[in-house]
Amino acid sequence: ARVFAFGATTVVINGVTQSFKKLVATTVDVQKRLVEINSIFQASEQTFNKFRNSIFQVAKDTGQSFATVADGAAELARQGLSAEETASRLKSALILTRISGLDAEKSVKALTAAINGFTSAGLSANQIVNKMVAVDTAFAVSTNDLAEAFTRAGSTAEDAGVSFNQLLGLITAV
Repeated sequence: ARVFAFGATTVVINGVTQSFKKLVATTVDVQKRLVEINSIFQASEQTFNKFRNSIFQVAKDTGQSFATVADGAAELARQGLSAEETASRLKSALILTRISGLDAEKSVKALTAAINGFTSAGLSANQIVNKMVAVDTAFAVSTNDLAEAFTRAGSTAEDAGVSFNQLLGLITAV
């Protein structure tokens, strides 16, 4: 009985020790990623604290890991967007990530290509994702395919006189 109790105690103590090690490693990684993002933003402490809270909320709302959210946030921050605009686009990009299966970086690039390619349409990131999802569910085309197509053809489509909805239709037909 003593040997069994000693073994059980050792297992519990080892489990707690491993948990604390993982907690410290995760905390250090999160702090490192936040410092990297703020080095791009160069935001004040108050502004960045608000942004930090918003990206944690985005992670919670979209069911994504912090690493995925941080990748998307860093990619958007590199585009020179404000902290508020980054948080808004980040949520839409991560919804696109969850639906399409793309990684965060590719989702951000696809969403950015659609927004920049169709500036005259005045569509928000959320509207673009909603339209892609609607086409995905109604027709035999995946959101992943739509996102990839917008990355490749989005910027030239508007120059050719093709609207956002027309490009969605053309991609779906092809």
